Amino acid sequence: MERPASYNRPASFESLLKSYDHFHKRQCPADVEILTEACYPGELSTVLTFIEEQKSANRTPVLLYTRKAVYVGVRRVPKR
Repeated sequence: MERPASYNRPASFESLLKSYDHFHKRQCPADVEILTEACYPGELSTVLTFIEEQKSANRTPVLLYTRKAVYVGVRRVPKR
């Protein structure tokens, strides 16, 4: 049975997921470092704060999602 994409991630974070790179947590790229614990739909303001902190530090925020939660991560810069 095919499920809609919205089934696989929290609907309250949908607009954020459209704004930033995002991946399912199991498909996390090797260059992404997860910074937060699971953030649930009631914690939207916390997620926004984490994203703003990373952007102000000139890091690229990446969102990782599961069916019920979102995690904030950043792309690691390759070492030279």
